Amino acid sequence: MARFVIDYKKYGYIKYTSHLDMLRLFKRAFKRAGIELEYSNGFNPHPKMGFALPLSLGYESLCEMVEFETEQKITKEEVAERLKKIMPEGLEITGCRILPTEGKSLAALVDKASYEIILPSDFEGMAECDFAGLSENFMRQNEIIVMKLSKKDKRGRRTEKPLDIRRMLHSFEISSKGGHQVISMTADCGSNSNLSPELVIQAFLKFAKLEIPRHEIDVKRIGIEFVK
Repeated sequence: MARFVIDYKKYGYIKYTSHLDMLRLFKRAFKRAGIELEYSNGFNPHPKMGFALPLSLGYESLCEMVEFETEQKITKEEVAERLKKIMPEGLEITGCRILPTEGKSLAALVDKASYEIILPSDFEGMAECDFAGLSENFMRQNEIIVMKLSKKDKRGRRTEKPLDIRRMLHSFEISSKGGHQVISMTADCGSNSNLSPELVIQAFLKFAKLEIPRHEIDVKRIGIEFVK
């Protein structure tokens, strides 16, 4: 048995493809490419494949990873070349690597993720903002409180609860790129601690007193870090 990880980029209109649809897309892609996935045992077997870190709907990414297992004798170069030929526009295979057959999944080892948050260039109030000063003062706060929706209770209801995200946010800087103000941030990700960029966007806009509609803001994942 061999264990592989495929590296790929996700951009353009396909960023609106949901995580579940991405699972279906890759299953079909493996089948079309003639790559035989290993399946789990039990009453309801499923293919041994999974994403390192599911990507939110509407996000682009430079660093997505999907791992899978197979008993088929195939090289990492063959895997990459076969998938490159059949992937739709906006999904770019950038490489394939071999992982040790034993050990935790990539999803279990995710520790942090880095993002770029691109603000609109011509929104009202942007020209008067000192973004360098704002980013420094934002990170100087001892607490950054946001309201986060809880999981559904037994009655299917969700409530908002305050959450301090400061300790989960490791870096936050703003620079000018291509005529836009771009936030570069690194935050906790994974099963132990997970901070969504959505909460950071919410907190910063409130701090900066900017009323920018969420649909005017683009988010791109640029890096994933694993537990060493």
